Amino acid sequence: MLKMKCHVIDALETTGGQCAALYPEKPIYDIPGFPVVTGQALTDNLMAQIAPFAPEFHFNRMVNTIEKLDDGSFRLVTDADEVFHAKVVVIAAGGGSFQPKRPPVEGIEAYENKSVFYAVRKMDDFRDQDVVIVGGGLLGIELAASLREVNVEVTVIQRISRLMDRQLDPLGSQLLHEELTDKGIDIYYNDEIERFLGSQRIEGIRLKSGLMINCQAIVMAIGTVPNIELARASGIECKRGVVVDEYLRTNDPNVFAVGEIAEFKGFLYGITAAAEQQAEIEPLIAMGEGVLADGDAPRAVSIFRQIHNMAPDNPAVIGGLARALLAAGQPDEARAVVDSAPDDAANHAEVGRARAALELSQAAPAADTSALQSRVASNPAISKPVTSLRAPAWPPAIAIRRRTRSFTSSSATGTGMTAPRASGCFS
Repeated sequence: MLKMKCHVIDALETTGGQCAALYPEKPIYDIPGFPVVTGQALTDNLMAQIAPFAPEFHFNRMVNTIEKLDDGSFRLVTDADEVFHAKVVVIAAGGGSFQPKRPPVEGIEAYENKSVFYAVRKMDDFRDQDVVIVGGGLLGIELAASLREVNVEVTVIQRISRLMDRQLDPLGSQLLHEELTDKGIDIYYNDEIERFLGSQRIEGIRLKSGLMINCQAIVMAIGTVPNIELARASGIECKRGVVVDEYLRTNDPNVFAVGEIAEFKGFLYGITAAAEQQAEIEPLIAMGEGVLADGDAPRAVSIFRQIHNMAPDNPAVIGGLARALLAAGQPDEARAVVDSAPDDAANHAEVGRARAALELSQAAPAADTSALQSRVASNPAISKPVTSLRAPAWPPAIAIRRRTRSFTSSSATGTGMTAPRASGCFS
């Protein structure tokens, strides 16, 4: 329509990003217009949709450099020494280059793509096998459940003490454990693979605990390595992701970032980075709010200071710490926290709530400290209602499905055609 030419450069061998590379047969339930669709079917539909615009795809390529020329255009060079010239660059690289994490097990290279895999592209390839999945995070659990649906015997090895620790609280992890074991999935905690058994193909594994498990295939579901260094090296402003404005522009008006790699007003909205940080800090925020509501201001200060060290630009953390400090009788420190909020967080409702609490404190008699603390903690205009993690607003079993489905939805809509590792060039 605009008569623009588009080149798409991607490190994978085909389109679709993680949807097609990691779970092409996994059903996805939260795509508008589709009651259920697999990752591969979603990719195929999107390819059909863009076909009239005839984009040119360049697979098995990675962009090594992005150089801005004197005329304002860009020169991109790939690892195959191909050169592209473009007026606009769109970075749709997900969490970064698709680099599966390889566990430090001796001799693993000899088994890769024969008995050790980093993705499940066809469930039928694993029929009549005993499969070990390494990793009890979101991807590992989804793979385990999908394989059990086609009657594959599945064992999950989790190196820590519970499942999906970044997404679920301990109660949720326990309920998920019970649901999976009811499906016939064996789960071993606080353990890791020490060595592989078998010569040409894997016949079993030995864990560090000494436990021996028979298996014919192993799927590594322990994540990928994010990488935003290309953008940073090209002079693009980066924090946790590539910083964009409300139009998805970076600090260069002709370079855009979309999807999981983009950071807007201090937040990452894609599944990997955003989910991991939010899942890590949200239970702590809820804990701090609950402690503050219970009247234990010093402990609330301690909790919020720890979260502030992890996410100093998060408005909910800034507001919570300021209100906790004020309730603890430290208005100067509370004012300093509010004043230190970055511009993109200063007008957020959470910071505004803390600012309102500070104004209320200035109007209160100086001697009436206990009354002030009570007003700060209980005033609904200042302290938002808190749902304790110990008493969730919905039944725990539903909480698991809601949280899991939320992340599944993000993984489907956050990848797809804005696939990890892809760069778009418009000329």
